Amino acid sequence: MSLKKHPCFPMLLVLTLLMSFNCFAQDGIFNIRTNYTTKEQVAEVKELLYSQTKETAFYEDEHYTVYRKCRGEWGGVIIFENKQSGNKYICAATCPVTVNKFNDVYYVTNTLHHLSETTEILKIRNPEKLKPATAEDLLRKFFENVGTLGAERIIKQYQTSCLYSFIYNNRLYHITADKEGTFVSEIAEGTFKKLQQISDQQLLTYDSKTAKQGNQILIGFSSNEFSGYIELNGQLITVYIAN
Repeated sequence: MSLKKHPCFPMLLVLTLLMSFNCFAQDGIFNIRTNYTTKEQVAEVKELLYSQTKETAFYEDEHYTVYRKCRGEWGGVIIFENKQSGNKYICAATCPVTVNKFNDVYYVTNTLHHLSETTEILKIRNPEKLKPATAEDLLRKFFENVGTLGAERIIKQYQTSCLYSFIYNNRLYHITADKEGTFVSEIAEGTFKKLQQISDQQLLTYDSKTAKQGNQILIGFSSNEFSGYIELNGQLITVYIAN
């Protein structure tokens, strides 16, 4: 279902304009704002995110439909299905947050929340070079031994989670979180380089839910202390936190 056609969308837009309070903004690559809003508005957005996540593939382009499976500490996978042949290819990925196609290469961002946050990004030049998925692979409940044949790990960083990765002005950015807060980051020399702070709080998501409509992307987050969502719209990044 289109984000704009969802029955909650007009009300969410009005609530955002009327009820949100702008707390701070920053100079830099992105215009970053934090707004406090109601628990009811956050709940409605989360419902929208859940419904759209259920009814769409994890990622899709002209060649592949991509699916993900996640079992937390028992592993996860990303599955590329060739639209023309129907063949499926599988790769260990614990647990997939986003897939971006950047310069004709697929980048799979994975985050695991178990004991301590861990984030890795896999680079897949050709999904056909991944392990062909067998019927047994597709029925698995646990994925510890699938392997990453055909993929290259470009970063693995502990005590860091990633809520989302996205392309802006032909550069690949990541929304990362650690004990120092939440940031827009970029990969430099095998680590996440923090470019701008989004929040001084560590915003977490244990089950990534996103919705996309044109340039607008909504990303839910929840933790023991905070619940809300992040809205990406071009250069503007807005964090909505339930008050």
